Amino acid sequence: MRHKRLTFALAALLTIVLTSCAPAPSGPVSRDSSPTMPTPAALTPSEYQTVLQQSGAALDSALRQVAQAPTYEATATEVTTAGTVVSEVVADLGQPVPPVAVRATHRDLVAAMREFATDLAGVEDQVASLQLCAAPSVIATLSTAPSMERLRQAAADLGSPSSGQPYAWGEFLPAPTPLSEHRLGNGQLATDQRGGGEGELEVENGTDQDAVVSLSQAGNTILGVYVTAGQTATAVGIPDGVYDLFYHSGAGWDEQLRTFTRACEFSRFDDPAEFFTIETAGGIEYTIQELTLQPVVGGNAAVSQVDPEAFPK
Repeated sequence: MRHKRLTFALAALLTIVLTSCAPAPSGPVSRDSSPTMPTPAALTPSEYQTVLQQSGAALDSALRQVAQAPTYEATATEVTTAGTVVSEVVADLGQPVPPVAVRATHRDLVAAMREFATDLAGVEDQVASLQLCAAPSVIATLSTAPSMERLRQAAADLGSPSSGQPYAWGEFLPAPTPLSEHRLGNGQLATDQRGGGEGELEVENGTDQDAVVSLSQAGNTILGVYVTAGQTATAVGIPDGVYDLFYHSGAGWDEQLRTFTRACEFSRFDDPAEFFTIETAGGIEYTIQELTLQPVVGGNAAVSQVDPEAFPK
């Protein structure tokens, strides 16, 4: 039957396989190790300069984007992006074999870039906590970081005659810059979009931080008055209307960005401020709003912290 023939053929095949096996060797067995990967060839000076140029261009672009960030949100985004770019640059610089004359300097450069990645991560945390809240303070902090000094030294060593030939890298690194201590004068207007009016706003700042108190309508700042720590300031000529009332405190005022650059706090008074003028037989009556930025006994103004991006422009 067909079933029997299949069984027989299988048995024969098994017999052939078994009888064809050679006896296992009785002596020691030699095992070949994995093939050794060839060592990458060292780059020529021209090729190495190209690697440096590519890494420098990426880092230069990332730092420029941070420095040009116009808002807090943009600053936070660009600092995170810069961290990604720095990690990629570290990986790219770790692959090639540089010319012999600059191998020690190249190791220093890679080590400094790794340290810079750590410093940048620390700055990102400071931005998230509003200890650094604008681009100028971020760049100033990075410019004085220990890793930045190591990067400058590596750049100088690459350009020295001892490197075999001068290599160009690092011209974009920021010079050491101190954190800004700039302040406006007490009562100075940081923003002024007023029309005519009679209202007055008196602000007492009993805190240890300078502040800007803003009157806003429809998300736009109509008036912003700077009040230094421990001082009282008065803004006059406020038009009749209902205003949202905000204040922004911190250090290192930047006049171009119109914001504090570090140790920032963004707050809003829960109740709006209303200014009105009434004509009377004896002349006019107008509103004088009085505010304190520090808690006081009997105070009736509730304040809430707000996201920096919700702050009026």
